[in-house]
Amino acid sequence: MRRRRMLALLGIGGTSGCLRLAGEDTSTRRTATRTTADSTRTQSTTTTRGGTAQSETAEETETTAEPDAPLLADADALERRWTGPEYVSGMALHDDGVFVENEEVVALDRAQGFERWQPYPDRVRDFTVEGDGLFVGTRDGSVVGIDLASREERWRYDGTDLDSAIRAGSSSVVFGEERGGGAAVVCLDAADGTERWRVETENPVSELSPPGDGAVVFGTTGGPSIQCHDLQTGTRRWLSEESHTAMTPLVRNGTAYVPVYRRVIAFDAATGDIEWEYPLPDGAERFEGRSPGQPPVRRDGVLYVPAQEGGLAAIDSQTGQGVWFYEVPESRGGLVTVADGAVWFGTENAVHRVGAATGDGEIIGRFTAETNGLFGLEVDSGTLFVAPSPTAVRAFDVVD
Repeated sequence: MRRRRMLALLGIGGTSGCLRLAGEDTSTRRTATRTTADSTRTQSTTTTRGGTAQSETAEETETTAEPDAPLLADADALERRWTGPEYVSGMALHDDGVFVENEEVVALDRAQGFERWQPYPDRVRDFTVEGDGLFVGTRDGSVVGIDLASREERWRYDGTDLDSAIRAGSSSVVFGEERGGGAAVVCLDAADGTERWRVETENPVSELSPPGDGAVVFGTTGGPSIQCHDLQTGTRRWLSEESHTAMTPLVRNGTAYVPVYRRVIAFDAATGDIEWEYPLPDGAERFEGRSPGQPPVRRDGVLYVPAQEGGLAAIDSQTGQGVWFYEVPESRGGLVTVADGAVWFGTENAVHRVGAATGDGEIIGRFTAETNGLFGLEVDSGTLFVAPSPTAVRAFDVVD
């Protein structure tokens, strides 16, 4: 287990793929490093030639190479429960079901993985689950609301050209659409699908927050702009000329958390005033998770934000001070979930389990080189659910 790195950074006001089974090729190994707060950060690279890892380190430092981690199917900490559909590009848990997307939306039994029902048959672009509703965006220009209790269609909104992920809150569904030479953000009533408001934008919507605290926050491409709009009226509350968002924003407890490429910025959701900024740790490329993907995860006063080519940052959500930074060189497309006193961090290469309080972590299991994306990561009631593309979604019981 690697040692954690405590970040003493306070930025106030300025600053995936195939799971191979046992017996298949396991020669490629992933190497990660952990640097202590009082040691010099190393610049190191690891290459693999003929199954042998060769490391070049620019200067001596206190680092620990991760041992050759097992494949998920072989991990001592995991016991495979079931294998589901292949080519999954989205996943969500709800009650006793697991919803997955692979050109259609299918509901699997959470305990055994068999198909329970098919909420939407084909040409799905994106979906989300919120409360007792499933909301599906289709490739032929519709947004559909489905009641999960009755398994019946509630409403259908036709004639849109969906150009973003669908985000849902307790009473609203929001999405971006392409509009000729421009774009728009649309808000629907989650109960009946009626259009509450539409906001025209000059450029396409890049990332759109789930509705929260009566607001929705989004960025647009082609020019610096982060906008916050009132969820009921669509009226713009504020506009920031910061660089556009690098991943999905999150609005919680009156604060909008917006990762831009080299900072995480906390805005007052009502006024747009910057409450704090957290800078990108040295060596990481930028803040970015899977796109379109989840927003940062906020739990027990800590904000967890993945960094491309870097790892995972844990940030005090009130002050912006770094709690710890878990280093994972070459991490891409990070997904995060918090369960059972641990932070689970999935990349296109591996699944890591990190102590929420300490930042100490380890690779639970890895994927193979064929991985081209991790499209779902959830841990609930002692079971790990992963959706690596192109092979099957799987469920594992966590046994230690």
